[in-house]
Amino acid sequence: MVRLAMTICLIALSSLRVDAARSDPAKVDSLLAAAADTLLDRDRREALMKRALRHDRSGKTMHALARFYMAQGTPVSRQTAGHWLLRAVMRERENPDYLATHAELLWRTLKRPDSYRKALQVLELDPDHVAGLFWAGRFAVWAWEMTYFTDRLDDDTEAAIGMYSISGGKTLTFVEYPDLDIESGIGYLTRAISLDPVHWPSHQYLGLAYYAAGMPRPLIDLFETYRERRPENWNAHFFAGLGYQMDGDLESAYRAYMDGLNRMSEEARRFMQSIFLIRDPVDEKRGAPLPSDEDIREFWLGRDPLYLTSVNERLLEQCRRVAYANLRFSDPTLGREGWQTDRGQVYIRYGDPRVRYMDGPGRGRKDVWDYGPFTVIFVPTVTWDSWRFVTARLGNKRLKLEQLVDAVPDIYQHPLQYDAPCQTAQFRHDDGNTRIEVYYALPDENVRHTLSEDNGNAGVDARQALFLFDSGWDTLRHSVAIVERLPRVVYESTDESFLLAAERLIIEPGTYFLAAELEDRATKRVGTYRERMQVRPFGRDTLEISSLLMARRIRMRENAPYGREQFAVLPNPLHVCRAEGKAWFYFEIYNLSRDEYGATHYRVSYQMQSLPEGRGDRATADWTTAVSYSYRGARDWEPRDLRVDMDGASPGPRAFRVVVEDLHTGRTATAETRFRVRW
Repeated sequence: MVRLAMTICLIALSSLRVDAARSDPAKVDSLLAAAADTLLDRDRREALMKRALRHDRSGKTMHALARFYMAQGTPVSRQTAGHWLLRAVMRERENPDYLATHAELLWRTLKRPDSYRKALQVLELDPDHVAGLFWAGRFAVWAWEMTYFTDRLDDDTEAAIGMYSISGGKTLTFVEYPDLDIESGIGYLTRAISLDPVHWPSHQYLGLAYYAAGMPRPLIDLFETYRERRPENWNAHFFAGLGYQMDGDLESAYRAYMDGLNRMSEEARRFMQSIFLIRDPVDEKRGAPLPSDEDIREFWLGRDPLYLTSVNERLLEQCRRVAYANLRFSDPTLGREGWQTDRGQVYIRYGDPRVRYMDGPGRGRKDVWDYGPFTVIFVPTVTWDSWRFVTARLGNKRLKLEQLVDAVPDIYQHPLQYDAPCQTAQFRHDDGNTRIEVYYALPDENVRHTLSEDNGNAGVDARQALFLFDSGWDTLRHSVAIVERLPRVVYESTDESFLLAAERLIIEPGTYFLAAELEDRATKRVGTYRERMQVRPFGRDTLEISSLLMARRIRMRENAPYGREQFAVLPNPLHVCRAEGKAWFYFEIYNLSRDEYGATHYRVSYQMQSLPEGRGDRATADWTTAVSYSYRGARDWEPRDLRVDMDGASPGPRAFRVVVEDLHTGRTATAETRFRVRW
């Protein structure tokens, strides 16, 4: 089929002759200008150029036809472009524009070293030829990047992958690449920009060179200058932000990214902020409406990993990934944006792969990104730079992109953030409000501290913060305090040591988002806790019981006022106790009935249930009542504590329930929590 197309093309070429008597450069220019109108259909544009060919003794129209066919981007059209380009060069052998187009065509047909040599020929004819400088620079950057970041894959693929991680920055491949110094590419592209200060392709590949070589300041300067000249180019803002982020200036990076988003149309901005996480590929195919600005605001605020900082690190990372995808996977000479490509969209969702390897020609070319739990495979379309998603492997399953997104929506972990075990408990307060007690544990290796003589407290230099948002993510509380001492405990069941932090707040019943954070000011590591919290109301008529607050130990304070302050509770955010040990629980009972003498009479029972291993599994064992106590009192609410001996308990998860029965009325109330027994 290809040979037939070439034959037809050659016959067509041979039939087109120029009549010297009818040579008319002005008419040629007029027809070519008309053919440049991309609003015309392809056949009409081609016909106009064929008419111009009959009046053109130069190679100008042939060169225009070559570029016309190159733009179609198919193997056959590139072959046709090559034939027209050859005829143009035969007419004008030292025309640098034609040779530069030849360099581009060679690049498109994967003849990269030949493209470089052709670009050097252009520069021999015209050292100031911008296109020649660009193609020479693009090759030099590509060759250096592939050489510097690539290792030959001669051994077994799976064995070799285990030797690398993304921190090594290596790609494994069966292909050898030319070895050029990065300074060569930087020199060519810098020269092109000095001649044409708004030549965007040279800016983009020079930016890629600076980024790959770890040169943030030149990257920043390059795009700060460009965005002064072309502020409407949102990519320039994003690439400047990429430089600031590489340089550690997160606030400047954030401002640059926001400037870029604000330069987009409203629809494009909402699409950019939502497509990769809020809308999945199925939504996109169905043409579902874009989320509103309020939906987008709530989504990204909810995913901010550190409210203590002045920037949203998750949104910052999302912008960084978009910026890198556009820098690395775009082709500005084809008008293709990197974030619209399959590789760009996978990168934006999942970031850098653990390791990457590429099979060369003859092995069925493919680009494989290994993320550990899953692997993504791309195959080329029509050029080496254009790849499409073909499949993903998750365990022994092969998944489509939308299936992968459903199973693994994204990957992100802030390098300084870690999850802190936490417990919350709700109690009745005055005026219809609810008291929330929050306790969380910081592994002591994550917080620099000094021990006191009694080993019960530790000296720290930390910031402790509590953030409370309503159901629409409007801020209700934002409190930050410096703390110098925290309680320190050792869990005997695990031999782990923790520092304990606590918060208390009084709020109305409703739905809230709660965030607690503690930052070590020396290391900047931050322990965090997040919870979507449904705060319950407590009535004044019906028997009720509060949350069960599990503790490592509870003791009574002497001379303390009646109520919660009577109890010194050492909390248990890990929800664990040792086999043969003890577990304590604090709770409160409300609305007990009183007899004619004002006395209450009630029974408290606790029940235990063994749970199977595995999150979400249902219990298979029955509840067993361990102990019941009867009490008499004189108040309609009672604070209570229970000590549970775990003698003879086997390790594993447990459900614990407290049942309160009002012996005057026969009414009951229950509360439940879960914990784990360890050796």
